[in-house]
Amino acid sequence: MPREKIVADESMRVARMIPRDAFVVVLDEKGKELSSIEFSGILERAKDMGQTLVFVIGGAFGLSSNLKGSANLLLSMSKMTFTHQMIRPFLLEQIYRGFCILSGKEYHY
Repeated sequence: MPREKIVADESMRVARMIPRDAFVVVLDEKGKELSSIEFSGILERAKDMGQTLVFVIGGAFGLSSNLKGSANLLLSMSKMTFTHQMIRPFLLEQIYRGFCILSGKEYHY
């Protein structure tokens, strides 16, 4: 199966699973890099607006430009490249750190 078809099919399946009013963050190497404090602001805004926050991590070939274009935020975790399996714990740690920041707990030891 051609790479473009794989990307299109996977992106379509992902898009169907995203709730209509969600705040969608797509992880993308060309996305915006944020500090942990800036990232916590994204979490806070979504929480304050009552939005479901959805993070999309693409497969090995990435995501379609349509899916990326429909995101509220394209987020880069680093200028380095990571496998989609490795980025999960990094993202989870940043979500945890973001909520620690919002609750006033120490987050950097």
